Amino acid sequence: MRRPISKCRIRPISPPARPAWLRGASLPALVVGGLLAQGVLPEPALGGPGPSTRRVMNAHVPILSFGSVEGRFLPSGDHSGDNGGLPRRVALARQLAAEYGDLLHLDAGNVSLPPNDPGSPWDCADLVWAQMVATHVAATTPGRNDLADWPAYERRIQSGLIPVISSNLSLERDGRLDPIGQSFTLSEVNGVPVAIFGLIDSATVHDLPDPLARRFHVASPREVASKLVPELRREAQVIVLLSQLDSSGLTELLTSVPGIHVAIDGNRPVWEAEASRIGSTYVQRTGIRGRYAGVLHLIVSPNHEILDMSVTTEP
Repeated sequence: MRRPISKCRIRPISPPARPAWLRGASLPALVVGGLLAQGVLPEPALGGPGPSTRRVMNAHVPILSFGSVEGRFLPSGDHSGDNGGLPRRVALARQLAAEYGDLLHLDAGNVSLPPNDPGSPWDCADLVWAQMVATHVAATTPGRNDLADWPAYERRIQSGLIPVISSNLSLERDGRLDPIGQSFTLSEVNGVPVAIFGLIDSATVHDLPDPLARRFHVASPREVASKLVPELRREAQVIVLLSQLDSSGLTELLTSVPGIHVAIDGNRPVWEAEASRIGSTYVQRTGIRGRYAGVLHLIVSPNHEILDMSVTTEP
């Protein structure tokens, strides 16, 4: 049985200053899983956020990303020692927001503990989620761990505090198929409209225990992306994929569907110090358990071209 939120005994960290595009917003304190976290609602999804006037200069788009945090609060060990941890994530988000003003903070899924993982008193997906709200995460996508913990994850979706994006996943309910979260969302970073969508593969869902596995339906990632990406390119200058595909499936998708600028791998990815490139897409892999954060910098021209890219992987 999943531990109740009362077992998460860490006091939530105070949220960083709101980014420039949210300053002046007046919203009530939000209670998330019994933890008080001062949060803000994300920008409205599914509406064109394009700048009021055409840009005439290059723009900087900084992206902070995590994938497969797996409910971990404390730093987690690997060959290089203990890295990551939720306090480090919050501090990094605060630092980058202060340095750049606008920041796109994304999470590529598997926020929840793995099934049957007893974890420790310090591991709690609800606490991680609360701090994701407080640090203005613009979007996340469900992974296998999240779907396996479906009642709790559905409550997080219904809270509306973070856009949950899944473009090809639906749930059978009362004889109909209901989409999981939103198909995509739009944000604006330093005047650049950014579209974010998410994909999962059928093998990930079929690996869930019955009867849960039979309730989820997965449309072809390639077919969905082939139709959706051209539509997103009419609304946005940068297209970001939150991926819950396996490594081969992600490679196949990116080589067959052009127009995706950045893919963030959240399906228990192997850590890579630098972003790889598949076709014309930069792929960020930050490992598991929140040990590393990806910090990606894009320079975007007024003609929607990616002129330059740099990336760091922060422990």
